[in-house]
Amino acid sequence: MVRKIENFFIVNAPAGSGKTTTIREMINNIISINSKDNVLCITYTNRAADELSKSFSSPNISISTIHSFLNNFMKQYFGSQEIIDLYFDTYQDSIQQRIDNREAKENQTESNKKYIEKYGDLSIDVLRRNITNIYYNENSFSSLYYGGLGHDDLISFSSKIILKYKVIQNRLSYKFQYVFIDEYQDTTADVLNIFYESLNEKRTILYLFGDKMQQIYKNYDGSFEPKFLKFDSSKALTTNYRSIPKIITLLNNIYNDSSFVQNVSEDMNKIAPNFDPRVIICNDVDEKLTQILDEYPNSLTLFLSNQSRFQKIGCPSLYSTFSKMDRYSFSKKYGVVDVLTDNTKDNPDSLIRLIFSVAFINNNYASNNYGVIVQKIKDEQSTIGLKDWKLSSHQDKVTLNAILEELALIVSSSKKSIKDVLIFLKEKIPQSAVTLSEIMEDESYSDALDVPIEEVIKLYNYLEYPKVSTQHGVKGESHDEVIFVADDSYNPHVSMYNFFDIWSDTELSLTSLEEFYYQYSFELTKITEKVGMKINNLKRDSFTAHEDYLKGAASSIMTMFQENDLFNKLCFLEYQTFISNPNVTNAKKCFKESQVYGILSAYKLFYVGCSRARKDITVLLDSNKIKGNMDLQIQKFEQLGFKVHNESLI
Repeated sequence: MVRKIENFFIVNAPAGSGKTTTIREMINNIISINSKDNVLCITYTNRAADELSKSFSSPNISISTIHSFLNNFMKQYFGSQEIIDLYFDTYQDSIQQRIDNREAKENQTESNKKYIEKYGDLSIDVLRRNITNIYYNENSFSSLYYGGLGHDDLISFSSKIILKYKVIQNRLSYKFQYVFIDEYQDTTADVLNIFYESLNEKRTILYLFGDKMQQIYKNYDGSFEPKFLKFDSSKALTTNYRSIPKIITLLNNIYNDSSFVQNVSEDMNKIAPNFDPRVIICNDVDEKLTQILDEYPNSLTLFLSNQSRFQKIGCPSLYSTFSKMDRYSFSKKYGVVDVLTDNTKDNPDSLIRLIFSVAFINNNYASNNYGVIVQKIKDEQSTIGLKDWKLSSHQDKVTLNAILEELALIVSSSKKSIKDVLIFLKEKIPQSAVTLSEIMEDESYSDALDVPIEEVIKLYNYLEYPKVSTQHGVKGESHDEVIFVADDSYNPHVSMYNFFDIWSDTELSLTSLEEFYYQYSFELTKITEKVGMKINNLKRDSFTAHEDYLKGAASSIMTMFQENDLFNKLCFLEYQTFISNPNVTNAKKCFKESQVYGILSAYKLFYVGCSRARKDITVLLDSNKIKGNMDLQIQKFEQLGFKVHNESLI
C-alpha cells in the first residue's frame, strides 16, 4: 500500500464536469476564510488564465501559465553568477557545436558572423564575459549566445535550479498556501517535479485538476506515474453538466473504468436528441458529410488534421516542411498538427505564431477594424519583437496605415513567401529586427521560409471557420451536434482504424493501455540510450556493432510482455521476425513506440471527440479504410451505445 501525501490531491475532472467553475469556487472559498492566504493557479493556456482571472481581484491570487509563472518567479536568480555558471555547465556543449558549425550551416554561419561583428570574437570565454543575466526570450528556440531561454529550456533549466537549491523550494512553499495545476495531464514531468519536491510534506496544499483521457499533447512522458500514486485521488467531479444521458452513457462505456463514471445533471435529463448516437459506415465520407450538413447545418465537424486534410485546405507545402522538422517529429513534445492548428498566442512555434498574427492583422485591415489591429499589435509585442510600442500621434497612424497597405499587397500575392513577409517587417519595423533575425537564422526554418504566404492565409482562414475543428482542437469546447470523421495520420501518429479493429475483440481501458504504453516506451528508451542513437537512425555498420545486444533486448521484451494481449496483437510478429532474421530493416520495424502510441492516441481522440457533443454525435467511417472484421466492430459500437448504419452495402 502506497503511503499518501496528506497535502497532495488529484481531482479527476472529465469533459463537461464543471472543472473551471469548481476551481473558481474553491479559490473564492479559500480567500473568504483567510484573505491573507496566497493562491497560485497554473493553467495550460493564456486563454484559460485570462478567463479565470476575470473572477478575482485579490492581489493574493496569482493565475498564469507555467511559463509566465517561472519567468516571474525565477527572475531574481537569473542574474546570479552561480546560476550563470550552471547555465554554461548545462548548455556549453550545445553552444560549442554552434560555434564550431562543422556542418557549415548557412544560417549558423550568418549568426556567428553577426556576433563577431558586434563583440569582436566568439568563444565560450567571450560569451561568459558578455552574459550577465539569463532571461526568457518567449520563443520556441533559445538564444544561447545571449542567455535567452526558449519555452522548453525555461522549464527544464528552472527545474534544474529549483531541484538543486532547497532554499528556492522553500521560498515556493512559503509564498503560496495553495497551488492549483489545471490540465495536469498535459503538464511535463519537470513541472510536476518542481511542485512535488517543493511542497512535499509542507503546509501548502497542492491540487492537480484534469483528466488523463484528455491528454493529447506528448508533454508528459510517464515518468511521474509512481508519484501520482502518492496523491489522494478520492476527490472527483462526477457530474457531467454538458451532455444528455445517451452521450454520457456512451462516454462511460468508452472510458470503461468504474472509477471514472460520470453522472447526468438534472438539466440535461430534460433534453431530447435528434437521433441516437450513430456510426455511419459509407463508401464516400465527403459525400455523406455534405448530406448530414445539409440536414444539420449547425453541426461541428471534427477532422483529424493529416496530410490529406492539409492538402484539401490548400497548404501542402506548409505541412510538408513542418512535418520534416526534428522538433516536431514523433518523439517530441509537440507535433506538426499542434503548431499548425493553434491560432492563439499559446502556439509554441515562434514563426507560426508570428505569421498567424500577420494573417489576423491583414484580415482585419481588409475589414477596416483598426482598433482590433492596434490591440493585437499591443498584445503580441513580444511575438513581433517590439518594445513599448505606442500609437500616439497622427503621423504614427499614417505610418501604420502605409505599412498595413503594403503588407496587404505582399500577403495577397501568390508569388510571395513567408521570407518576403519577414524581410518586409524587418525593413519597416526596425525594432523587430532582433526577433525576426533569430527566426530567419534558425536553420530548422530554412525550408519553411520559402513556403508561399498564401498557404498560411488559407490555413488561418480555415481555422477561423467556426463550424470546423481539428480533433487536436480546444478540448473544452462543446457543440449540440458533432460529426467525428474517423481517419488515420502519420504525423501526429493516430491509428484510428487499427484501434477500432483491436478494440472490437480486446478489453481496453485507459489505465491498462497507458500502463502498457509507458512500460513499453521505457524499455525502448533504455535501448536507445544503450545504442546511443534512435533505432530508426541505425545503419548497417552501427547495427552490426549492437546486433547481439538488440537480439537480447528483443527477447527480454517478448518475455516481459508475453501475457499482454496488446503487445501480442501489435508487436509480437515484428519481434518474432527480428529475432529469426536480425537485420537493420527488421530492427526498425521491431523497436517502434509509434505502434502502441498510435492506438493510445486514437483511443483518447475518439473519446474527446465524442465528449464534445452535447446532444447528437455522428461518427463517419470510410468502408475502404476499415481493417479486420467489420462485423465484430459493428457489434462493439452497438455495445458502446451507438446505432450503426452500414451504408457501404447499399
